[in-house]
Amino acid sequence: MHGIRPIYSALLLASFTTSAASWGNGCPAGETNYFSCSQPKVVALCGEPGGAGLHLVLNGLNLGRGSDFFLRHISGEQRERYQLSFTSHGSHYLLFDDYRKTPLPPSDVQGLVVTNPDGVQKRLDCHQGYNKLEALAGKLDEPPTEPQQAP
Repeated sequence: MHGIRPIYSALLLASFTTSAASWGNGCPAGETNYFSCSQPKVVALCGEPGGAGLHLVLNGLNLGRGSDFFLRHISGEQRERYQLSFTSHGSHYLLFDDYRKTPLPPSDVQGLVVTNPDGVQKRLDCHQGYNKLEALAGKLDEPPTEPQQAP
């Protein structure tokens, strides 16, 4: 009987290690990571491969489960911009990716803008980010109102 306890403990530890490793990209195993950055805060947009079940992971908190997500794509000769937004518990969240070809050198700014119920806005610019918001194009509706511009 004493030989079973170490094996059980090792299996339990292995399951926690596997679970933690599966969140390495910020999303649970089996979910697609559509947007992430690790600095200055961990931000990840996760969901099913087809775009359903989206939720935002912000420093370990899951936000937006069950919310309506919207995607706006703005494209021009010198600019490509994606804005994904949703509202949860009265706060509005806007993930953005803004690629500008000019002025040179080109710039790609990604981040998150959170507007609380009182209208106070906070912006988080992402560093060391990953983004494939374009994979959600055609899968999400456009927002019903004008997009909130990232400050």
